[in-house]
Amino acid sequence: MRTETKIALGLFAAYSVLGYLLAAPEFLKGMLIGLSIFFMIIGLLSENAYRKVKVEQGRKITYLKGLIGIN
Repeated sequence: MRTETKIALGLFAAYSVLGYLLAAPEFLKGMLIGLSIFFMIIGLLSENAYRKVKVEQGRKITYLKGLIGIN
C-alpha cells in the first residue's frame, strides 16, 4: 500500500471521529474529507501515472528551492 493511501485512510478516520464524537466545524471536516479524497486518488493511480505525478512534483520542488536559494 502506498504512503498516499495510508495518509488518506488516516485522514478519513480523523474525519469519522470528528463527525461522530466531537462537534467540529463543517469547514474543518470538509477539509479533512477533501484531502482524504485527494490522497486516495493519488494513491490509487496506475504505476505509470503515479511515476509521472512524482516526477512533476520533484521538478516543482526543485524549481521552488532554486527560487528561494536552497540547495
